[in-house]
Amino acid sequence: MIRSARSFFVAIDISDKEVINQITGFQKELLKERVAEIQLIDDYHITLSFLGKLKWKDVNRIKADLERIRMKSFYVTLQGVEYFPSEKLPIRILWVNVESSKLYSLMEEINKIILGHCEENIPHITVARIRRIFSFEGLKTIIEKYKDYYFGKLHVRSFKLKANLGRSRVDRKYVDIQEYSLF
Repeated sequence: MIRSARSFFVAIDISDKEVINQITGFQKELLKERVAEIQLIDDYHITLSFLGKLKWKDVNRIKADLERIRMKSFYVTLQGVEYFPSEKLPIRILWVNVESSKLYSLMEEINKIILGHCEENIPHITVARIRRIFSFEGLKTIIEKYKDYYFGKLHVRSFKLKANLGRSRVDRKYVDIQEYSLF
């Protein structure tokens, strides 16, 4: 049994080998170009709702509430690299864009159940965290090269409630709490 977790979130795991190969190809180019100090991500998932730190009674309620979601499986398209800035860096998180109207419907249902309202999130797959930029123009050039790049299509058959058991922001260890099937 898990005693404590740094945070909780709802996500779709990425296990399609072709999609993973496309993402790792992008990551290899990032490393080869040496435009930044980069922490690569290798636990690929689409975050649907970040819940933060929770008490176990709230986790148990959320587990039960998510059972109420009834949706058919659907496909998402993974295309283009974008980024989030931070207070310290103009480019901090690199991510692959996820496109699907059905995905937005699923996110809406999850947020209504968990938060009691819809919260606007950007569905994405985080692929790298930038620690320090050596060449801003070089990094922008790579992002521009991949801005419309097709990483693949993914059949979404389930989503999961997950926990991050890592001890810090850079130490991440994700575990599945519960999986919810789409029919």
